[in-house]
Amino acid sequence: MALPEKPTHVIQQLVELRRNRIGWHAVQHMFEEGFEAEDLLQALQGNMKVLEELRD
Repeated sequence: MALPEKPTHVIQQLVELRRNRIGWHAVQHMFEEGFEAEDLLQALQGNMKVLEELRD
């Protein structure tokens, strides 16, 4: 499945609408590194780019 034309924009819209889910892998890092869900969501709303597209 191909990514939308601007996947980062789609992600930011979903975060803004609070229509997102934080996956287990991210939760593990949050716990280990001492940051909270709000920190992660704020980071997603900043400048970002797709580094790698993973296939299903």
